[in-house]
Amino acid sequence: MFCRRLVPLVIAFSTILPLAIAYRVIGGIPVPGRSVPALQQFKFYQTSCVPSTRQSLISIDRLNGLLSEGDAENIADKLQQHLYFTVADVDPKKIAGRWFTVVDSPTVHAEYCVVSYFNLLQSDRFTATFSVDQYSRNNEKVHIIHGNARKIGPEPGNFFVLTGHPSDACPYFPVNVGPLNENNQFEYVVLSQALKHPTMVLARDPKRFEAKFAKDVRKYLVQYEFMNPITALNNPLYFVNVTNCLAKKQFYYDLPSDSDESGSPLDDV
Repeated sequence: MFCRRLVPLVIAFSTILPLAIAYRVIGGIPVPGRSVPALQQFKFYQTSCVPSTRQSLISIDRLNGLLSEGDAENIADKLQQHLYFTVADVDPKKIAGRWFTVVDSPTVHAEYCVVSYFNLLQSDRFTATFSVDQYSRNNEKVHIIHGNARKIGPEPGNFFVLTGHPSDACPYFPVNVGPLNENNQFEYVVLSQALKHPTMVLARDPKRFEAKFAKDVRKYLVQYEFMNPITALNNPLYFVNVTNCLAKKQFYYDLPSDSDESGSPLDDV
């Protein structure tokens, strides 16, 4: 009976890989340097989820159901192993700055040609705080969404991104990152949630992403079942037509970024 309940919810998690957890919990907050079961981390993650739509409520209910099973600790371990096996500690300075959404979840986000600015407000050895401002343009009108991000420890899963989007009930976390660019920042980052939906990919330079990284990112998303997990209800991710966004000048560039100062390939747009 347990297996029949588990399979429909975690069919996307088909490969088990080892992962160590390295923090403990005081008052519900993870503290770097000690050990705690993965179940505790997901419970902490749940406290940041605020359902705002019917679809987001369904996703949260699914996660709650998984973590309420008799074998919840084992399930949480498997979920975590399948999410974080390709990413280690995320340096906040390599995340800060301007990002372009190049892959997105169409049933969650209706915005197109999205630019986000991760503004690093504070950082130390284990923690960091960002403000996150997201811009999209439609018919010359700029739509702005304000969110935040926080790092609470050095381990995978300790970096939470709250977009502020009304359809994003739960935080995202980095599950994969690209190589470093000339500014010592990640070329791209894959952000997802606990059940692999929704997922989005942000890139520093949309043209360079299409030319150099899109093929490998698509392979990663398909191979590890982020592309169309069962929780997406057969609504796969889509790759943004960045050429169209650039041609129609739909990307919002009016804020400065580190890449602007060093001479970005986007300067001629």
